[in-house]
Amino acid sequence: AEDRTGFLFKPQNRQDLEEALRRAYKSRQLLPQLGKNARAHILAAHTWRARVEKMIPEIEKRLRTEQ
Repeated sequence: AEDRTGFLFKPQNRQDLEEALRRAYKSRQLLPQLGKNARAHILAAHTWRARVEKMIPEIEKRLRTEQ
């Protein structure tokens, strides 16, 4: 998702965070679009509805094999 939804950095790594902030600053004209892309990604993949929709086929498969 890097370059489409934000700027990644390694946890607990100050130098990596600083570099990500530099990249964000240099690309600040893209930040509104990155925000829109990130929101679309979250809504498509990480809402309760999205998660349940991904789980349903597996649950149905398991229920069929138990019968």
